[in-house]
Amino acid sequence: MSLSALLPLLAGIQIALTPAANQGKIVAAPHGSYDQYTDRIAQAAARELEWGWVVARGYRSVPYRHWFDVNRPTERAFAMGSFQDADHSHQGERVYADYQQKVDRAGRMPAGRPLNLLVEVHGHARREVLSGQRVTIEVIEMATSGFSEATLRRIQQRYAEWTRNLPASLKVPLKIDRLDSRYVYRGHRLRFHFTALAAKRDGSLRPSKARRGLHLELPPALRRTAQGRSVASQLVVAIAREAE
Repeated sequence: MSLSALLPLLAGIQIALTPAANQGKIVAAPHGSYDQYTDRIAQAAARELEWGWVVARGYRSVPYRHWFDVNRPTERAFAMGSFQDADHSHQGERVYADYQQKVDRAGRMPAGRPLNLLVEVHGHARREVLSGQRVTIEVIEMATSGFSEATLRRIQQRYAEWTRNLPASLKVPLKIDRLDSRYVYRGHRLRFHFTALAAKRDGSLRPSKARRGLHLELPPALRRTAQGRSVASQLVVAIAREAE
């Protein structure tokens, strides 16, 4: 069976339409099953916000050896035991077009009009060697588009207040692309990693598709437990409200 025939059995995109009062505001999880629990976090946040939501599942699968980026028109081929670099492809265009169409529909946007605010929820498992040990980087990295630097600083300041009383295991820092191109983590300087440049250039975070966008990369600490996921959804809600 060809990949194109197999994909409908593995993948799908769910949507919920935004209420008219919040037209054009969406929470989405483009890699809902691969980035574990981001589908649940995005849906919980959208329901509390009373925004529309979009969840894509199954487009990245290690066992089935396919990897679509969903929120931009690229995919990665599997060769020599690993996935290769992302390439623009016809299949990638098809998957992205379906995702973008559903995002626009969920936001109740007229044809050709960009969303007012798109919040995409992703998950990362970034590991770096620090002091001779390979450790997980428990940081939220947030790539942004369409926001002033003053707004981003306010979000970061408010985030510190929201997380002040959280348990230490869930009190992860928030780093923002335009404010923290390099940042200190456990005494080591790291480069901001999850820039979402491809989505900003060719995908869902282009200004023609979303006037303002937030791309949140949540670390394992906010996804591995029920308590962490509850905190994560509340933080997504708080950030989204502050960004409105």
